[in-house]
Amino acid sequence: MNITALKMMAFAFTLNLISIASAQDQSIELTKETIEKTYEIDKGDKKMPYVVKIKNKEMSPVKLDENDKDKVNQDRVETPEMVTKVISINDDNNDAFDNVIELSYIKEADKDFNIFPAKDGFLIRVKGREFNYSVEDKDYMIEKEDEDFFKVEKAVSSF
Repeated sequence: MNITALKMMAFAFTLNLISIASAQDQSIELTKETIEKTYEIDKGDKKMPYVVKIKNKEMSPVKLDENDKDKVNQDRVETPEMVTKVISINDDNNDAFDNVIELSYIKEADKDFNIFPAKDGFLIRVKGREFNYSVEDKDYMIEKEDEDFFKVEKAVSSF
């Protein structure tokens, strides 16, 4: 075998080790889904339809038991899962969404996630806590006691 072939084999071996090491560094489990709902606001003489698109992303950090650090089979440690909902609102007749809000909270509450039409927009209720969005004002309201529960970022986001 010549030197060039040995260098190529060493390079391939190193590249393989790097890809295996990066695959082992996976620290998050991810689940995604999207739902879309159409609602209407009653404007007296006419009804104004709007579309709410909700992209759901659940992130579960993977944490291993410190006592198993050097073992081949390591036990996972329970970690709180976070749910992120990217809520896009379109209140006119074009295809572009007019506002996007990113809303996050702890996963255990996700089974209680509900969205309802409201007089001027929609209401999201999670574990008895409320997030109210006004389509006309393009703004939201959270009760003072619920501000620590919902983490809100008003930003265009994709995943």
